[in-house]
Amino acid sequence: MGKLSIKNLNINDIEALSIEEVKAIALEKLNVKGFDIYLVDLGEYFGYSALVFKDERHIYFANLYEVHYRYNGPTHEQLKDKYISLLNNKLFIDEELTAVKDHEEYEKKIEFIRNYMPQEYDYLTAFCINGKYKGKDKEKYESDEYIAYSNIAFAYFKDNSYHNRAKPLISKLERSYKEAMENIDNFKEAIKQALYNYEACITCEYETALDSLGLNYEDLPKNKQEIVIGVFNEVTSIRY
Repeated sequence: MGKLSIKNLNINDIEALSIEEVKAIALEKLNVKGFDIYLVDLGEYFGYSALVFKDERHIYFANLYEVHYRYNGPTHEQLKDKYISLLNNKLFIDEELTAVKDHEEYEKKIEFIRNYMPQEYDYLTAFCINGKYKGKDKEKYESDEYIAYSNIAFAYFKDNSYHNRAKPLISKLERSYKEAMENIDNFKEAIKQALYNYEACITCEYETALDSLGLNYEDLPKNKQEIVIGVFNEVTSIRY
């Protein structure tokens, strides 16, 4: 990247920052669940931000930027407290990735395993533009070293370390989630959130929302079918 000019960084530049470059501009270093959090000033636009690393690898999907939180003019100390709170709820150690109490927690933990955990490893995303890789991804692709595909992360790794770690954790979470959904209140809240996410008030159908939860209306017991219809009627009755 050459000499680091903070005020000229775009999001791609920030996500490409190495641990050495971040250490050089860090104002403070924190630790959240074994992740190193560097508080930095990224200039007028991105502002006072938190950059996340694990074992010196940049977990940039977890980064937090002041630009998203400056609507009420927080001080740096207030932002720091907010970042710590947010990161404590989006970063996990493996021991936390075995059980969930509701749909929201399940979504957070699955997202962590699929999106954040892979960045702890050297990997090549399976997604590319028009079937062609560019830049560093092109170099990785042409190296023929990334031979272990994971359908959990939709990415290629040099070995199966990530997949062998993630797969049993996913299985435990799915078992725990299934048990949690036997609780009617949890089931109702999950249905409601899915209906909002898939804009049932506009589409006037619930099948897509159910499918996102791995559910089929016809396969549900009668009491849960009634809950689906009740929540669907509630959501679609709302007018904006």
